Amino acid sequence: MQGPCGGNSGPVLFLRSIAYDPASRILTVRFRAPSGSAWATYEYRDVPAELYERMLAAAPHAHRVVERDIAPSYDVRRLGEHAWRPPAVTA
Repeated sequence: MQGPCGGNSGPVLFLRSIAYDPASRILTVRFRAPSGSAWATYEYRDVPAELYERMLAAAPHAHRVVERDIAPSYDVRRLGEHAWRPPAVTA
């Protein structure tokens, strides 16, 4: 998978875990580097429960749902940041 926000601009990361809060509609996705030594956790805002359920059903290929349906469409922030960034723009 290329970059946590979609596109081909970031380092290769693997989806490690997902969590969803239906009250806030925040999807939390944890990625890891291939070496396992680096981790990054991102939150996506206003994600419908149906996309979370699609990710669960798509395991072990849930990263494809992030790449195709979530990253290009929903605001994102790295865990611990206050500001949300707009969806990734892919070329």
